[in-house]
Amino acid sequence: MSRIIKINNFIILCNFKCGYSSFSAIKDKIIEPKIKKNDKVVFVYRNIFNRNISVFLNWCYRKNKINDSWLLINMQEKLNSVQFDNFMKLKNSNLVEAYKIFLNNLHLINFKNAHLAEQCKIVNKLNSKKKISYFINIDDQNNVQMLSDLISTKLECYNKSDDNTKKILISFLDNNEVYKNVIKNRYKNDIIYFNNFNIDICN
Repeated sequence: MSRIIKINNFIILCNFKCGYSSFSAIKDKIIEPKIKKNDKVVFVYRNIFNRNISVFLNWCYRKNKINDSWLLINMQEKLNSVQFDNFMKLKNSNLVEAYKIFLNNLHLINFKNAHLAEQCKIVNKLNSKKKISYFINIDDQNNVQMLSDLISTKLECYNKSDDNTKKILISFLDNNEVYKNVIKNRYKNDIIYFNNFNIDICN
C-alpha cells in the first residue's frame, strides 16, 4: 500500500503517486528498514486534488487496453456496459466529461489499491512515539530541493503526467466546488491529519 525507505539517516514515508517511483529508483536505499532512535522521519505528501488527477491520467487516460489498468478493470466492474463504453469513448474525446464519470463513481472504486489509499495511513507503520521531522510537498520544487539536500541525493521525476491534460483537469476542479467536494469527502481523514500540522493538503 505504501513504502518506508531509508536513505542515509532519513526515514522517508512515501505513498503511491507521491513521488514513489522517484524514491524507488534510488540505488542506495533500504526498503522497510528498522527505524533507529536517531533517524529523522520525512513524510512526503501531495495535494489531494493533484494526486487524484495523477491517478486518473496515469491509469485511465494513458491506458487503452483494459487489462493493462487496475483502475479500468475496477470501473468496468462498477459501471454497466453502456456506461463503461461511454466512459472509454469520452476519455479519448472529452477528458473533463470522462473525469466527471470517474469522480461520480469514486465512492464505488476499491480504495484498498495503494494509488487511491489515504496518505495518512502510512503513519500507522511508525512507532507511535516517533515524531515526523519534515513534511515535504512533492509538488513544491523548493520542498523537493530541500529533501534532495537532506538526503544528499538528486530526485528524478518518473511517471510524470502530461502538463496540458493536468492543467485542464486542475482548471475544471478550480471552477467546480461540487467535484472538489467529492474528493475532499473521500480524503477527509487526510485533511484532518495534515491540519494537525498546519498543512492545507487541499492547496
